[in-house]
Order: sequence, then structure tokens, then C-alpha cells
Amino acid sequence: KISTRLGIGSLTPERMVGSMFTLPLGRLKFSDEDMAKSPLHRGYDYMVQKYGFGVIFSQFDDDYIVRVTCHLYNNIADYDVLADALHDFVKEHS
Repeated sequence: KISTRLGIGSLTPERMVGSMFTLPLGRLKFSDEDMAKSPLHRGYDYMVQKYGFGVIFSQFDDDYIVRVTCHLYNNIADYDVLADALHDFVKEHS
């Protein structure tokens, strides 16, 4: 559902998707202020300020990825919010 909202495919084959999976976000552009932060936290502040939760991003070569972990206490609505948040983030940083 999240990869569909972002218009991307998962790096993980469907048969291997479990409670954690990786989504490729591609090459993103950041302000000089954000570039001074570690790649793990370049989008973290944006997500906290705009959505009230943090997301840790990783950089692989020049592309960014995000790892999504699904927990028993999460529900489908939580993933809808995450999908919208990541969609907005990618749109603003492309």
C-alpha cells in the first residue's frame, strides 16, 4: 500500500515481505542545513514537525531508502498516514 502511494516498487519480493521492508525513495534534494545532518536524520525533523513522528532515512550510494517496520499495535490507518507523509516528503525533496 505504501509503495503504491509513492508510485514505486518494493526492493523486497512480495513473498518475502514480513514485518519489515525497505522502500527506495530515489535521489532527493536537501537544503544546506539538512545536508549538514547525517543521512539518517536529513528527513527526520521534517517528519516530526509536519506529522508528529520520526522516520529514519538511509542513504545507499546516491539514493535514499526508508525501512518500514510493522508492529502489532499499528493499524491500516497508520500506514495510510505514513504513505501520505512519505509521498509529501519525496515530492518536496525531488
